[in-house]
Amino acid sequence: MVFGLVLLSGRFMEVFRTREQLNQIARAYILEMETIGCLQSDDMDALRVDLEQEGLANVNLMGTTTSPVGYGEQIELVIEGDLSVDLPVAIPFLYETVQDWDIPIKINLYSTAKH
Repeated sequence: MVFGLVLLSGRFMEVFRTREQLNQIARAYILEMETIGCLQSDDMDALRVDLEQEGLANVNLMGTTTSPVGYGEQIELVIEGDLSVDLPVAIPFLYETVQDWDIPIKINLYSTAKH
């Protein structure tokens, strides 16, 4: 049973690594937004593609700063979506199944325009 819990905790670590990768993608885009003053439509499409490649579905960017702001004004990047995870749960000789989880993800990043 303990071995099964160790295997399960390893699978949870994969979910945490995916979440961290989503944070890194968001951070890269907020840095780009700082230099421009907003998230342009081309960058918005590229962000959606990057997030979907990491497994985020139903990506919603509502609330993100999309029109240019002046130097020193606040910008915001809002990412919402569902992370679909197939989580195999196995306790050798006792129990084995695959759980499909949709984990809601929300990332809010704030900064100031520096262009």
